Amino acid sequence: MNSLKCKNCGLSNFPSDFECRRCGFSLLSAPKSKKEKRPRSWSLGTLLMITIIGGLAYYVFTGTEESIKQVTNEQNNRAGAKPAERPLAPGATRTEYDRQKTQTYAGAVRDSKSLSDHNKHIQETEKMMQQISNGK
Repeated sequence: MNSLKCKNCGLSNFPSDFECRRCGFSLLSAPKSKKEKRPRSWSLGTLLMITIIGGLAYYVFTGTEESIKQVTNEQNNRAGAKPAERPLAPGATRTEYDRQKTQTYAGAVRDSKSLSDHNKHIQETEKMMQQISNGK
């Protein structure tokens, strides 16, 4: 029969005992190390990872900043390229103002290349549909 010897007082205890019958010392606990753990120092791998993460953050930040500048410049150029509206004569009515605005927008829609391409596509599709329905 194996007995457990108490590391505190030296009494032999039964294997089923969890504590020493004499001093109450735990028989299951491992002796605690009296060595102090030294603080962990920075390793080369840690410094390398911090450097890589910092570089990526800088890259994303500068890329975003450049993108914002580019969009801002494009918006400013687009705003500067708008045709100048004719000022209304003093005393113009709301109807005259609306008519002038409508003419400005109507001209922009009429000159739109994508709208004319779309209308051309619709006309071609309608022709094909008529040919198919006439062929049946």
